[in-house]
Amino acid sequence: MNKKLSRFENLLSRKFIISLSCIIGGISLIKAGSFIPGMGAIITSCTGYLVAEGLIDIKNIEKISNIYKSDKADVSENIEKLESFDL
Repeated sequence: MNKKLSRFENLLSRKFIISLSCIIGGISLIKAGSFIPGMGAIITSCTGYLVAEGLIDIKNIEKISNIYKSDKADVSENIEKLESFDL
């Protein structure tokens, strides 16, 4: 159930909504006869969304690697921290 909630939250994220609106705008530009600007809007929005999600994943991986590298923390504390990540 937690995974379904997480996917639903991703669909409501600002990044996704902005990307979706740019895709819809690009499609409307193409239908209006402006092919190049429409395709540019679609490609830019998809690329921007993928880059933003990739940057978020990189930050989460850095946090996880820092947890593993810390020798001072207790093992049970590390497990609790790692369980809070949803990759």
